[in-house]
Amino acid sequence: MAFPIFLRGLSPDLVHIPLNRVPLLMIRPYVVTIHDLANLFYEEGISPLHMHLRRYRFRRGLLRAKRVIAGSEATRRDAETHLGVPPHSIRSGV
Repeated sequence: MAFPIFLRGLSPDLVHIPLNRVPLLMIRPYVVTIHDLANLFYEEGISPLHMHLRRYRFRRGLLRAKRVIAGSEATRRDAETHLGVPPHSIRSGV
C-alpha cells in the first residue's frame, strides 16, 4: 500500500514493475515484466482460497497495465490462456 503512495509523490511518467506482484492501488500508467507464472499455479502449502486471491490480484494488475512484457513465448501464451490478458497488450521478450 505504501509503494503507490510513494510513487504519487514522484509523479512518474511510467512505472515498471519487474515481478509478479502488482500493488492493488498502483498508479497508472505502468508496465509489468513477467518471467513465468509458476508461483500462480504450483505453490505448495498455500490454501486454495489464498491461491485464488493471488491469481485474481495478479490478473487484475496485468489487465490494468499499459503493456505486459513476457520473458518467453510460453509465458506470453500462459498469460493469455490462463489469465485472459489480451494479445494486443502483451509482448514476448524473445
